[in-house]
Amino acid sequence: MQHASLRIMDPFADPFNRIGKGWGRIIEWVKENGYEDVSFMPGKYCLEEVKEVDDMTVMDIFVAIE
Repeated sequence: MQHASLRIMDPFADPFNRIGKGWGRIIEWVKENGYEDVSFMPGKYCLEEVKEVDDMTVMDIFVAIE
């Protein structure tokens, strides 16, 4: 399974804006690039991963595309 991904820097500085816009942007990219967004189909997943990179909190979001 392949995934599209997007990294959000300092997502909790303005979480409703940054994280919400991040999800909107990645779904838009999936559609614009001709991939079938399968993230909400049974057995296919999307996820968020929060981690520290170089002393900054980042959130990587992933959407199943094929």
